[in-house]
Amino acid sequence: DNNKAKEFFNRALKLAPNFSDAWFNLGLAFNQEKNFPRAAESYKNALKYDSQAALAARNLANMYFRNKDYVNAETYYKMAVRIAPKDLESLTGIGNSLEKQNKSEAARELYQKAIASFSTSPVGYYSMGLSFENQQQFNQAEKFYKTAIELNFAPAARRLLGFYDSVASPSFNQIELALLINHDSDFKDPYDLQLLGVEYARNGQLNEAAETLHSALEQARSKNLPALVTDLEASLIQINNAR
Repeated sequence: DNNKAKEFFNRALKLAPNFSDAWFNLGLAFNQEKNFPRAAESYKNALKYDSQAALAARNLANMYFRNKDYVNAETYYKMAVRIAPKDLESLTGIGNSLEKQNKSEAARELYQKAIASFSTSPVGYYSMGLSFENQQQFNQAEKFYKTAIELNFAPAARRLLGFYDSVASPSFNQIELALLINHDSDFKDPYDLQLLGVEYARNGQLNEAAETLHSALEQARSKNLPALVTDLEASLIQINNAR
């Protein structure tokens, strides 16, 4: 219960007003309620009483970013990185904030730093790909997405599949991308399964397409997605006719 949690933290702060962890947890509680002014105040107090509270700085930055205050987001991401230089999320957060301020070159310098420091993480490569995509430099974007995909990063596969779909070029590579999107997931998202089924159909693998789209249809019905259900039923009729 969020209200009980806030009551507990407020009691703790009455006993110890400079208790940074209590301020941080109070910030989490207010953030959960989308009470962003109180959350910001609490995170700032956590930093006031503990200058090494990296998570408070990052959470504050995330909150500013979600509220489109990219200047403050950049400030607090930088603070988080000063406290915790190995915080990849905050490092790429600086880049994301710079992107939103139309400072793409500076952002890519940050992403390159992330790639150099965290070469086995897909996050820097993916962020670089997004940056180049936003600048419509698609060949460069594709290169970085492919590296992220080699590191088994499904969001990069989604972006690259979107590229290939835009030119309507069926290939087994697209099926591999769609399979990656669905890789090792106990819960299959119906939209992702639809992607996979469509790619099978484009490649002439109609049995695989039908099986995958049936799974997507079951998920869409269970999640009460009527528009998707209609699309999937129509696709299955076409596949059954083709078979």
